[in-house]
Amino acid sequence: MYQSIRILRQVIEQMPPTGEIQCKLPKHRKFIIPKGETFVQTESARGAYSYYMAGDGSEFLRRVQVRGPSLVHAFTLLEPLLIGAQLSDVALIMVSLGICPPEIER
Repeated sequence: MYQSIRILRQVIEQMPPTGEIQCKLPKHRKFIIPKGETFVQTESARGAYSYYMAGDGSEFLRRVQVRGPSLVHAFTLLEPLLIGAQLSDVALIMVSLGICPPEIER
């Protein structure tokens, strides 16, 4: 807290007494995305993330799909564990696997 207050005091001291405080930011740089498709897989703390991207040669991606590790965990681990389980146990089983439901819906 003391360090934060010290930084805020320095900012206030260095502010100009008059004039504009905002500065102009550079314009967004436009990148041309090559035409074609690519698939990249990276490791994270929870498992493998997969990225699929398709470009049509413009500055916008035509298609992007992200598959997180929760999707794989949900279908390979969760479904067999839920056989014979009660409805009240579903949330506890999901939490024990580290599954994130919004990640599955991507």
